[in-house]
Amino acid sequence: MPQSLRNPISKIGGNRIKNACKGAAFIHEMEVQFDSIGGDSLETPEDEIAEWIEQIKKS
Repeated sequence: MPQSLRNPISKIGGNRIKNACKGAAFIHEMEVQFDSIGGDSLETPEDEIAEWIEQIKKS
């Protein structure tokens, strides 16, 4: 999906967290995407999300 169609809300929320936690190290970042017109249809494959969760568990 082109960058221009990605949901900017997730980036805004992530930036707020990073600004509130200045100096913190962020690892295993992931952008989970839903449908580009604001719907609730998951675009990110569930197996990618499961793999990301496993990486977090192992760290």
